[in-house]
Amino acid sequence: MPANRLTNSSVTFQEYDIMGEDGTSPFVRHVALARGNGTSHRDNASVYQMGPPLEISGRVKVDVLATANLYEDERQRIKVFIERHAKEHLARRISKYRSYCICPHVKPELESDGTRIYTRFSCVGFVLEAYRFATIEPIELSSIPAIDILTIAKAYPEILNASQKLKTEWGLDGNGPWRVVFSGYLIHGMNRDSDAIRSEKYAPRPSDAEFP
Repeated sequence: MPANRLTNSSVTFQEYDIMGEDGTSPFVRHVALARGNGTSHRDNASVYQMGPPLEISGRVKVDVLATANLYEDERQRIKVFIERHAKEHLARRISKYRSYCICPHVKPELESDGTRIYTRFSCVGFVLEAYRFATIEPIELSSIPAIDILTIAKAYPEILNASQKLKTEWGLDGNGPWRVVFSGYLIHGMNRDSDAIRSEKYAPRPSDAEFP
């Protein structure tokens, strides 16, 4: 299948494959885009990611790998997406806290006249929106389950000790529940054949935060 949990010490990938990193296995807490084609030790793979901050040469441990077997035009669109947002973040020297959001998974920052300055992402938001820019929509966003703060903390443990100001900054204001897009949802959406990934959106379930 296009998504697999890895057991070997190395990982072989194509550029812009989706690399998932566990929190507590099998809970997938982070995803990123593979940088280049090849084989790497899976404890230290090179990626494009929203860490935060947004990085064009980050590193992750790869516990799960998912591929859509991208076509060249899709790769080019993802490349444009990464370059555009990386330039915006670099030009503005945006702090990691201001570059990031949890809910929603993507959030434009606007001038008073509505002009977009730059865009915030969660880690999965950056990957998901890159694929959507390439016209691939693996999951149905209207079906994202509503979850509580303790479930969110499985992916974002720092949130339990964060100030209310920071929680609000990242989109977790009020008492919840919130519709957070988890990395595992995207991995499950990718765990289908390439035609299905492109033709039908997957509706995530709460248990899909874990893979498999």
